[in-house]
Amino acid sequence: MGSKVSLREKAVMLPCGVEPREARSNNPTDSPAYKHATLSPHPSSLPKPSPLPSSSPPPPPPPPPLPSPQPPSPAKMKTILASETMEIPEEVTVKVSAKMISVTGPRGTLTRNFKHLNLDFQLQEGGRKLKVDAWFGTRKTMAAIRTAISHVQNLITGVTKGFRYKMRFVYAHFPINASITAANRGIEIRNFLGEKKVRKVDMLDGVTILRSEKVKDEIVLDGNDIELVSRSAALINQKCHVKNKDIRKFLDGIYVSDKGAIKEE
Repeated sequence: MGSKVSLREKAVMLPCGVEPREARSNNPTDSPAYKHATLSPHPSSLPKPSPLPSSSPPPPPPPPPLPSPQPPSPAKMKTILASETMEIPEEVTVKVSAKMISVTGPRGTLTRNFKHLNLDFQLQEGGRKLKVDAWFGTRKTMAAIRTAISHVQNLITGVTKGFRYKMRFVYAHFPINASITAANRGIEIRNFLGEKKVRKVDMLDGVTILRSEKVKDEIVLDGNDIELVSRSAALINQKCHVKNKDIRKFLDGIYVSDKGAIKEE
């Protein structure tokens, strides 16, 4: 029969450095491979060697690329000279002084200030033509040329024919009563929407107001300056605004029905 070998004898029989199976530890941290991995530093944590000093300086960085040329936008482009000319009627005299234009005609004299515009005004052909120039102007400046000529044309129409605005009374139940006061320079409005309040409106300088003889519930505003006549009509309209009611249903008021130059009848 075979002889039994004790644990001590087995340890003696094992090679050097090898522990018996029963004496080995189950903890992975006790393995030599784990200890080697934990003790050896990672290459990324090692200090980097400093570069050796070079005798020549580093080359300069390349210059940035030049921007590609872009065409100028139409809003920034400027025209060297833009001009427009208008005819002046025979019965009208126009004077230009430091961008102050004065127009004299059969109905009177009107003056307008154009100093806020970057334009040049000059008379040609003995005062029979008015030329408006814009030097190195943008699109807005060139558009102002036509605007200035339109204003001068309104001055000429005002001193030759005059301007007339017609307004009508609009009501559904309560009739609007109006009376002309202050020698045709003001109006008093009563019974608007049945109210007892008297609304008074004074006309601006040079504007007269009359009741129409041919049309019922109509008033007529006359004057030479189109801006003063139109503003006087606006003052009358604003005095008759409906408040605290649905304006889609309550349409009462005084509204402009016709406007333009005074026609010879």
